[in-house]
Parts: sequence; C-alpha cells; structure tokens
Amino acid sequence: IYREQIKEWLGKSQNAQHLHDMEKSSVQRLVDYLEVVDVPHAKASEFKVNERDFKLFFQQYDQRRDKNFAQTFPGPLSDWYESINV
Repeated sequence: IYREQIKEWLGKSQNAQHLHDMEKSSVQRLVDYLEVVDVPHAKASEFKVNERDFKLFFQQYDQRRDKNFAQTFPGPLSDWYESINV
C-alpha cells in the first residue's frame, strides 16, 4: 500500500538537504524490497508485533536524533504510524 507513496516521496526528496545519501539509499532499498516481496520470511513475527516494534524503534530514534516521524512523513503514513498502539 505504501510502496508507491514512499517511492513518490523519495523522488520528490532527491535534492532535499535534510537527507544524506545513505538515508536516500536506505529508503530506496526499502522500496526495492517492497516491489519484490509478497510474503515475509518464514521467521517473521506477527504483523501487529512488527508494527509495535517499528513504532517503538522510531520513537526512540526520534528522541535520540531530535526528529519527528509523523512530521517527516505527513499524510497516510503518519496517520498509520499514529494509529499503532504501543
């Protein structure tokens, strides 16, 4: 669902000064992965557990780096992020 939105955001952000090349490459790898994967690997956790872990990781990242996930990715991605219960 979000692959195209992330891909579009990355395209618009290629010249953004707030993103390092390493960060752009990481987002591109995510887009590439989302284009080819249909089923998570066999040892993947339950979806809700992964969502919770995702949010916990970025809450800690935001705090350490003085960032804000919801402000960085406004719109549907932010709405989804905010809907995750931790």
